Amino acid sequence: MKKLALWGYFGFGNVGDEALLSAVLPYLKNEEVHIFSGEIPSVQNSQNIILESRSPKNLFHVIKKSDGFILGPGGLLHERKSAKGTWYHLAGPILSRFLSKPCCAIGQQIGSFTRFTTKKFVKFGLKKANFLTVRDEQSFLTAEKLGLNPTLSSDLAFLLKPDEPSKIIRQKIQNLPKPRIIFSPATSSEYKLDIPWIIKILKYILEKTGGSLVLVPFFPGRDDETISELSKLLPPKNVLSLASPISWSDGFGIFQMADFSVPMRLHSMIASTLSSIPFLPIVYHEKVQMIGKETGCSKFLEDSDFEQTIDNFLSNLEPMKATLKTNLPKLQKKAQVSIDLLKEFVHEIS
Repeated sequence: MKKLALWGYFGFGNVGDEALLSAVLPYLKNEEVHIFSGEIPSVQNSQNIILESRSPKNLFHVIKKSDGFILGPGGLLHERKSAKGTWYHLAGPILSRFLSKPCCAIGQQIGSFTRFTTKKFVKFGLKKANFLTVRDEQSFLTAEKLGLNPTLSSDLAFLLKPDEPSKIIRQKIQNLPKPRIIFSPATSSEYKLDIPWIIKILKYILEKTGGSLVLVPFFPGRDDETISELSKLLPPKNVLSLASPISWSDGFGIFQMADFSVPMRLHSMIASTLSSIPFLPIVYHEKVQMIGKETGCSKFLEDSDFEQTIDNFLSNLEPMKATLKTNLPKLQKKAQVSIDLLKEFVHEIS
């Protein structure tokens, strides 16, 4: 049994990141995997899983005793308000390089960058990786410009097979009138949500369809605050506000009970795709457009002229369902590229 160090943004209650962890672990079930985790782990210690604290000192010691290092999938390597956030995620690859340990990076988002120093640091951190797979074409182009040798894949969450949510959440949703619509907000230190505009969109959709709205936080804290603010401004009838913590299986499973969604979070778009639920994304970051276009989404909410966009979307729900069903196998095949390289990496390390 080989000892592997797995580094990413795990254990913080983020639905998307915990989904990515669950997408990777089945392919490492025969290895001893040391997962660096925050205080809300979605997995438990077991025969082959050992949860580790995320301190730099512990990171050094675990990598030193490991057979190989894996930079886990997700949007880790992009520009932030503080460059330290990106540098912190690169600590694992750099330490593995310093300690002469085999290293790989799977399903990464590379960029966008505004600082020259961040670009140089990412290049330095990943230059010696055995392989690097990226989850979108823009990341591929950015990585190439940095002089890396990327392989194009897709987000590993496309490999998941979500079931219906837990009984408690199912009971909350099943009596809501149809169509059931999911909204997942997104806020960050770099992006401030336009609450009045979002309220106009959601109210228009409710009035147009006569359905119900489920507000789902994918990122604890930030999204919960936004949902609390939105719920005060929306008509209470037929609006269900969920609260963190939500497991990835519940977060993704909710979409199996929906008719369509208005997502902002990237992994809420992927959850829609996995359930063949049409979605009309609100663009807050370029990655929303990148993943959206890969799934076959042709309509995005980007400006004040939202009524016509919504009307066109509502009149094309069935064709979009068909498009999602057609494109999902292609995205799963691309995601499998990362897994195949990961299995080869584990097989070859001593």
